[in-house]
Amino acid sequence: MNCKQRSMQFLRSNKSVSEDEVLMVEANADAGVSLTSSYKLLAMCSAGYENLSFSKNDLKNHLNKRRQKNIAHGEATFLLEYFHKQMETKHGFYYSVEVDCEEQVANIFWSNAQMRADYKLFGNSVSFDTTYRTNKSYRPLGMFVGFNHHRQTCIFGACLLYDETSASFEWLFDAFRRCMDHKLPTTIFTDQDAAMAKALRNEWPGVFHALCTWKILMCYWVRQMILYAAPKWPSQCSMYRQANTP
Repeated sequence: MNCKQRSMQFLRSNKSVSEDEVLMVEANADAGVSLTSSYKLLAMCSAGYENLSFSKNDLKNHLNKRRQKNIAHGEATFLLEYFHKQMETKHGFYYSVEVDCEEQVANIFWSNAQMRADYKLFGNSVSFDTTYRTNKSYRPLGMFVGFNHHRQTCIFGACLLYDETSASFEWLFDAFRRCMDHKLPTTIFTDQDAAMAKALRNEWPGVFHALCTWKILMCYWVRQMILYAAPKWPSQCSMYRQANTP
């Protein structure tokens, strides 16, 4: 089956990130440049996104795996010791850790007594988002949030993930369910991440999965901007359109 040139980067056999590209992105991160900006710079150097052999998510996951191997043993030990002390001194504190085949910490989930109590009362509708990052490590920080009876934001749990694959999300949703005594929400709101949607179908099949309205509106305005700006800036809009296509 023939593929369009701009879709070739999505073939597994064509996905590769060179060492020079990784070093450039890491140097940019040290200088305070975001991953999105670095990816745009790589596209400009390659004369367009269609000439890159990887997507932004591929680059992000590659950096996650690379940095995971370089995490000092003392950092993971310190974090686990902190969680262990929290469990000893604070009733209701819960945490779960997933390790990889090399016994390195991969995914972490935690919740305290107040978060778990709030979930029992206000956990019918939950929003989950992983758009946050921690400094230059690019590890996704995920938050389970909702609203109480005063329309105030409640945090039900938090996590640090190795990457944003369906396997990591499946582990996370299973850990959340065990933490909350197997009580699942009625509805969960997320972005349009395909890996997350797959994990929800597998782990929480009876939960209604809805998309965040803000995310939908942002996609709408981006596409409107591309549509009406295209006659004036065709080349820039073409690159922007490819960068924001789900």
